[in-house]
Amino acid sequence: MDGCVTEFLLRYVDAVTQPYLRIRQHVACVNRRSLLVALAPGLAGCSFAPSGPSTESYPASAPNIFASFEWDSDQSALIVTFDRGNRVTAENTRRLVVVTPDADGIETVWVDRGGTDTASQFPLTPGATLRHEIPAPATTRVVWEGPEQNTRLVGVWQPATPRSAGGE
Repeated sequence: MDGCVTEFLLRYVDAVTQPYLRIRQHVACVNRRSLLVALAPGLAGCSFAPSGPSTESYPASAPNIFASFEWDSDQSALIVTFDRGNRVTAENTRRLVVVTPDADGIETVWVDRGGTDTASQFPLTPGATLRHEIPAPATTRVVWEGPEQNTRLVGVWQPATPRSAGGE
């Protein structure tokens, strides 16, 4: 009789717990699917073997240079002052020049990585001044040249032009 009772109890337990186990399996399956659906966008682009950092160097970008200009008529010179900005160093600059195209292309080299005929030395910091001698006031440009010889105009001075009474 013990065997019959044991068999009966096992069948009863199976019959009672079977629906519960089916529901539990279904819920677990739904939870796994939900988890996979939720993680897919988050993991898109991720891999198990990430690549290391790039060894290529970024191109040097021009430092911020804000200059002011003052015409000195007594000495026929334009005084250029590096008012504010980033330090100009040999790492971020090949050369910095002040050029007046209308005055036969007169050029004053402020700093030059490879030159010796410069008005100043690296690093150039805010507060530095340069005396650019030109015969008369004319449009003058401050040009930055990067290590890869890319250039950028960083400042322009245009003298005030007096107008005649007739508007000529």
